[in-house]
Amino acid sequence: QGFFYQLGMIVPGYNAALCLYYAMVIKWKKTDEETKRVEPYLHALILTPNFILAAIALSNDLYGNMGVICFLTNIDGGETSDAIRKKKQTFIIVIAVIAALITAIVMTTIVYSMAAVYSTVKEQERKMSVYRFERPG
Repeated sequence: QGFFYQLGMIVPGYNAALCLYYAMVIKWKKTDEETKRVEPYLHALILTPNFILAAIALSNDLYGNMGVICFLTNIDGGETSDAIRKKKQTFIIVIAVIAALITAIVMTTIVYSMAAVYSTVKEQERKMSVYRFERPG
């Protein structure tokens, strides 16, 4: 459950990719051919880190019961040595830092892309306002 829960973090990455696509088409006026060249890189940038983080956590037995869900935890049902517990804590911290960096990049991409699209559409509307008919009354 924890593995698939962590893979769910792919969704915000694809949201950011979609926002970037909109910015490429609307703001930078990229063609289909140009956006198709970028698409494989976006898939790789989204899928690779998330699968690697989930696989590292799974292979190091870092998923455990956290009440309602299973997710990253160093709590172990059995007796474990301090060295193993410390190793798990280190992996969890590294995964958390990488996940935080990915989240920051995703959020920055979304905000920047949507701001770029908004400013472009706002500018187009301003230019088109001279052609608008006003109704009397």
